Order: sequence, then structure tokens, then C-alpha cells
Amino acid sequence: MVLTFSKTQVYVLAAIVMTVGIGIIGSARIPESMIPILGFCGVITANLFTLLKVDSAAIETAQKLDETVTTTASTLKDSDANTNGKLDTIHKLVNSDRGAQLNISALALRRVADMSKDPKDATIAGLAESAYAEHVKRQAEVDKANGVAIPVATA
Repeated sequence: MVLTFSKTQVYVLAAIVMTVGIGIIGSARIPESMIPILGFCGVITANLFTLLKVDSAAIETAQKLDETVTTTASTLKDSDANTNGKLDTIHKLVNSDRGAQLNISALALRRVADMSKDPKDATIAGLAESAYAEHVKRQAEVDKANGVAIPVATA
């Protein structure tokens, strides 16, 4: 088994070794101060071990967070692709229905105008035919921009 340490853990381990070394050397040089020196070094070492545990926990948490972010991003990407596909389908259906409704209205109003011979009916029929022609023109531009080859029907 290979042990791997983060940069912070290496620094903390080096500090522990130095603290223990200072405690041993200090106690050997000044035997009457051995207990306070070793006590001080023990407190420092305990705190440094706490840093090691905190760093290990931080690394583990960061790894879990990275996994969560990756999973969430993948889920959102899949969801976005699914939603976009549905929205495209709905948009095409709405445009198709709008075109059909405009065509039906233009045809019906033209027949009414032809039967009634009323200039007002002819004006309204002309407006309906213009609205349908404009819709067909705009839809053809959108289809061309999206690479869709749909034959344009005329009234």
C-alpha cells in the first residue's frame, strides 16, 4: 500500500518531527525543564495531528463534492437535451398549427369575399392572405436557417 500525502500534510508532518526533536533535544540539554518542554511539545504535536485529520477530512469532502458536481452536471446536461428536444417538437407543432389556421382563415374569408362582393370582405380576405403569406415566408427563413428542407405551400 502506498501512502500519499497532500502538501499541507507533508508540512504538518515535518512540523511534528521538528517539535518532537526540539522536545527531546531540549529535555536532554536542560533536564530540570524536561516536563514543561515535553508538555509544550506534546500540546503542539496534538494540535498538529488535529490539522492532519482536518486536512484529510477536507480532501475527502472535496472529492465527494467533485463527484456530486460531476453527477449533477451530467444529469442537468441530459435533462437539458431532453427538454430542448421536447420544446423543439412543441414549437414545430405550434408553428404548423398556426400556419394551418391562417391558411384556413384566408381561404374561408376569400370565399366569403367572392360570394358577397363586399369591398370590406375583400379587404379582410386580403389581410388574412397577407398574414398567411408572411407566416409561410418567416417559417421558410427559420427552416432554411435550421437546415430543414420543407416545401412551401401556397394558398
